[in-house]
Amino acid sequence: MTVRVAGEGWGMPLIDQKTKALISIAIDQMALNVTGEGNPFGAHVDMALKQGVTYEELEELIIFASAYTGFNKGATTMGALNKLRHERGDI
Repeated sequence: MTVRVAGEGWGMPLIDQKTKALISIAIDQMALNVTGEGNPFGAHVDMALKQGVTYEELEELIIFASAYTGFNKGATTMGALNKLRHERGDI
């Protein structure tokens, strides 16, 4: 089911892949799916970076989404992004 839903959703033509990756990260923040085993956040960050998104754009997205998701979710997401960035040597 996951493969079908994700595959079909990502394959739909009207919203570009960069926007879908950014939306996915905002949803991860809202659902607080950014830490722990099996969380999708790292994969979504990878997808966004492959689509040309910069870390600065990701930070802006997290700050913007914090107005709607709450400060704690924003802070947790920013921390998770910074951890990924440091682990990958992208500082």
